[in-house]
Amino acid sequence: MHQVIASHVVLHISLIDGVGPKACATLCEVFADNLHELYLLDLFDLQRRTGLSQAVCQKICAGLADKAILDKEMALIQKHAIFFVTLLDPEYPQLLRQIHAPPTVLYYKSDSPLQLSPALAFVGSRKADNYGQQVTQHIIPEIVKEGFITISGGALGIDGMVHRETVKAGGRTVAILGSGLLKPYPHAHKGLFDQIVYSGGFVMSSFPLEFEPLPQNFPARNRIIAGMSLATIVIQAAIKSGALLTARNALDEGRDVGVVPGSIFNELSTGCHELITQGARAITKTEDIFELIGYQAKTSRVPVVKAPSACPSKPIQTVSPDKRRKDSLLTLCITPKSTDYLLAQAGLSFDKLQERLWQLQIEGQLEQNILGQWKAVDR
Repeated sequence: MHQVIASHVVLHISLIDGVGPKACATLCEVFADNLHELYLLDLFDLQRRTGLSQAVCQKICAGLADKAILDKEMALIQKHAIFFVTLLDPEYPQLLRQIHAPPTVLYYKSDSPLQLSPALAFVGSRKADNYGQQVTQHIIPEIVKEGFITISGGALGIDGMVHRETVKAGGRTVAILGSGLLKPYPHAHKGLFDQIVYSGGFVMSSFPLEFEPLPQNFPARNRIIAGMSLATIVIQAAIKSGALLTARNALDEGRDVGVVPGSIFNELSTGCHELITQGARAITKTEDIFELIGYQAKTSRVPVVKAPSACPSKPIQTVSPDKRRKDSLLTLCITPKSTDYLLAQAGLSFDKLQERLWQLQIEGQLEQNILGQWKAVDR
């Protein structure tokens, strides 16, 4: 019951205009098991205890005083049989939890429990042509056969092709929307979204249920697509393309990126070729994708994949007490610390920090709590 109440508090915070994931993560970290206490604090106490700016604290206090926004959202959730999960919940996607400033709340429609692993993202142009269709028809069934979930953005073009081919092959797919679930975009894909849910997949969004599909929403949508996936595969993309932004988000988080090359005479291949020149893996067959993520195809129905930075899926290794004492990150994590805190204190780049956190975790020296905070393991 307490967890349900805490999740509702987080949902309420997420509905407050101008209060983003970082501020919400701070509130969760400071108040931990007593989030309901937020309703009792005045502006001065909230600012003193959180260190957030006065402007943000004013928005939080005013927003939490408005119970109507939460009541309205909860009524819509119940009316339309929609589920939601917050950063506090163990069901929150683990790979997404590890990105910088993950979304506070995810809404989703599905007939299945929230299980999104192992997953691969496939993105590309809204103007995809017959070549893009041929690529998806060739690759996606083989991906599905090996037990992977596909993730894309629900848009016209490559996104829609990926979702359709996954459903057709009997697999599960996830459509991440750039709008609220009650304002699905594009409208032409409403039937497709219903098919995704009916086939055991997920239609998902980080935006409140009635949020319109505004242009500024889509970068956040792209971060989720990349953040939920072991790797992002780009199929047809012009030099200025949202698909390229998704690929760069994946690279920023230390995830693998693969690119399907195309004709040098086709504008829809210019972005793909640019990514290849920057070091992305050229994908000419499905086996290239498996090699990219370190998966041996057709040896098991449950993929064994190379985990990205901070993914807690590898076996724990032992380490000597001397080595344990020498690592400054372990000293910083005597009490639970957020990734942002460690980034500020450790003197490492984001990529290097993620690499060290991952290594210490697989050695059994660090663990994450449900808020994504890092803590040294007591021996």
